[in-house]
Amino acid sequence: MESLLSRNHRFGKFEVRLGERLLLIDGNTAALGARAFDVLQALIQHRDRVMTKNELLELVWPGMVVEENNLQLQVSTLRKLLGHHAVATIPGRGYQFTLGEDPLKPSAHPANQIERRASAVAQTVNGANQSDSASAISLPLLSYTNPATAIAVLPFINLSPDEESGFFADGLAEEILNVVAKVRGLRVAARTSSSTFKGKNSTIAEVGRVLGVSKVLEGSVRKSADRIRVSVQLVNVADGYDLWSESYDRTLDDVFAVQDNITFLVVTELRRALLGELPGATLRSEVQADMTASVKGRGQSVEAHQMFIQGRYLADRLSIGDMKTGLDLLRQAIALDPGHAQAFAALSRTLSLLMAYGYIPHEGACAEAIRLAEHALTLEPELADGHVALGTALMFDNWKWKEAEAHFSF
Repeated sequence: MESLLSRNHRFGKFEVRLGERLLLIDGNTAALGARAFDVLQALIQHRDRVMTKNELLELVWPGMVVEENNLQLQVSTLRKLLGHHAVATIPGRGYQFTLGEDPLKPSAHPANQIERRASAVAQTVNGANQSDSASAISLPLLSYTNPATAIAVLPFINLSPDEESGFFADGLAEEILNVVAKVRGLRVAARTSSSTFKGKNSTIAEVGRVLGVSKVLEGSVRKSADRIRVSVQLVNVADGYDLWSESYDRTLDDVFAVQDNITFLVVTELRRALLGELPGATLRSEVQADMTASVKGRGQSVEAHQMFIQGRYLADRLSIGDMKTGLDLLRQAIALDPGHAQAFAALSRTLSLLMAYGYIPHEGACAEAIRLAEHALTLEPELADGHVALGTALMFDNWKWKEAEAHFSF
């Protein structure tokens, strides 16, 4: 086991004390939230290589469905403190810590304090101390999910000339992704990661390499009059062969009902194909429960939901023009359906992203982002995106780390 001192690192004027979860700048403690520190710790411990975004998402938010933009915000926070060059973005791959380490001088803490801290760390790693102070030390050992259970759900291809079918395709792929992400034993690439392949003629091998997955779910939607055909296939990255495929023909009289029905069938088959689960009442009830949770806050208006899907997609592109267009669409969505909690959360998060990238001033925007996220949670108290949006907005409100962390940990 590493000693406490070996868990400390110095990079010029910066010192990182992993055991104490402290970042010091010229000897002074810097304000750094728990998630940002977890990202920093992972990058430092693996600074000899590039860490993929999926690796970081899984380590910092284990078992949670989290948008990639939340990782980007934590990286942005680190760059503001350490300098933009400290965390390099490797296009199409991930991030790498670039600061060179200096020899670490003895700590200024008295010896008895060092011994007490060393003892606490040892007890934590060995599982002997379950106190609150011990549990505050996270990521002592880094581990990854078996890649054989890692899957990406790509945006479905619209084979019809009309735009509405494209919105249906996007919504269907997203709902499938959200439900699959709730399945224990599966690791699912984030929506923002998968969406980068929208409209691109990438090979399955390339998708697997970039996203770090071994299985890819892809599909297409073709509409004719009031009939729609959805074709779905699960592909093995290693050899490019289909593991399972199916087509679904439906009459598109109720968009949400058709979307939910196909999602239920697809996820049920995925769990059988990937996890070997047997069909029956237990599997059906579990899939239905995950579906019910995934559509919380969706609202009642199909048109508003389509605006939400398109607006959030544009906002995630992170260019100033796309983000502002996405912002306008999200505003239209909540005006059309005031009960669409997901759109309120997305609008709040987009404002926070615009602030983070310096596209809009904090004055006014921060208060609006908080208000929108709070309203999303009023509509749907257990909406994960609402808690993430509120936590993100609170970070920009005079760096309210503790309040923000409470929502990130929801």
